[in-house]
Parts: sequence; C-alpha cells; structure tokens
Amino acid sequence: MDAGRKLGQYVSGKRRYEEREVRKKTLAIYAPIVAESLAHILEKDKAKVLKKLKEIIEKKYMEIEAEAAEEEAEENGEGVFKEDSE
Repeated sequence: MDAGRKLGQYVSGKRRYEEREVRKKTLAIYAPIVAESLAHILEKDKAKVLKKLKEIIEKKYMEIEAEAAEEEAEENGEGVFKEDSE
C-alpha cells in the first residue's frame, strides 16, 4: 500500500515537472515577440526588454522549482517541522 502511494507521488511529481518545463519553453518561444511589442509600446530597445523579460521568466521558474522541492520534501517526511508521534 505504501509503495503504491510513493509511486503515485513520484509519477505526479515527474508529470508536474514536465508540465512546468513545457510552460517555460512556451514562454521562451514567445518572449521575443512579446519583447518586440513591449519595446514598441514603451519606446525602449528591444534587446534590453528581451533580456529583462528572460530574467523575469527565469526568476519565476526558479521560485516555482524551489517551492516544488519544498513540497516534495514535506511529502517525503523531510520537512523542517517534522512532528514526533508518541
């Protein structure tokens, strides 16, 4: 029973990771198009806007990865505030 639960957690975690990667790649594909439009609206250099946009995407996904790692640690009983069962 416990092995099935752990397998389910592993498979779910792997699926969530792959979904995040697909979203990240999709954003990377559209970033140059969005940057061009933003540069036109803001009257800024396209290269600078694109660089900033890529930084925002990377920062956001680094935060998401950190949260996912914390959740995984909690699911595996490796959390900081592990309760004692007496």
